[in-house]
Amino acid sequence: MCKPNPYRITPTEMARALGKSNPDPIRAALRRGDYPVGCAYKGEGGKWVYDVPRTAFMEFVRTGKPPR
Repeated sequence: MCKPNPYRITPTEMARALGKSNPDPIRAALRRGDYPVGCAYKGEGGKWVYDVPRTAFMEFVRTGKPPR
C-alpha cells in the first residue's frame, strides 16, 4: 500500500473542504482540465491520477482565486 503524499490533496478531501459530499464533479472537472487548480492524467493501467497541490488548493479555497 502506498502512503498518501502530504503535498497533494485528493478529490475526496477537496470536496470536503468545499462542503460537498460528492467528489465526482471535481474529478470530472480535473479530467476535462476545467478546474482552476491541479490536473488529472491516466497513469499505469489506465487509472486516473489526480495531481492537485494541497497548498495551491487551500489558497484557492481561501481567496477564491487560482494561485499564480
